[in-house]
Amino acid sequence: KIYLGGLSLGGFGTYDMLIRYPGYFSSAFPICGACNIPLFLERAGKVPMWIFHGALDTSVPPGSDRELYKALMTRGANNVTYTEYPKAKHNSWDSAFAEPKLLPWLFSDRKRKNKRSS
Repeated sequence: KIYLGGLSLGGFGTYDMLIRYPGYFSSAFPICGACNIPLFLERAGKVPMWIFHGALDTSVPPGSDRELYKALMTRGANNVTYTEYPKAKHNSWDSAFAEPKLLPWLFSDRKRKNKRSS
């Protein structure tokens, strides 16, 4: 199992790696990133993800992650979770890494089970 995550520019990189190698990763957790949504949906829309963003982020506004999550839900994705922290700015990784369910979710076997995380 190979897991992928990154924050800020690494969040952009996480999405880019998923687009380039969609079958390679068991799951991913982009934090305050953004991506080319149509391309992501075409190539990597089935990869289990937990997306994190701060609502007050002005460095990478959360609009792209909100739109990606909405598009994935519209397509019936059942393996993606979106968490937006209402008081967080760009450093939403502090809250994301403090999530008690992140590591259990990350290390669960979703590649075969393909369940919605909680």
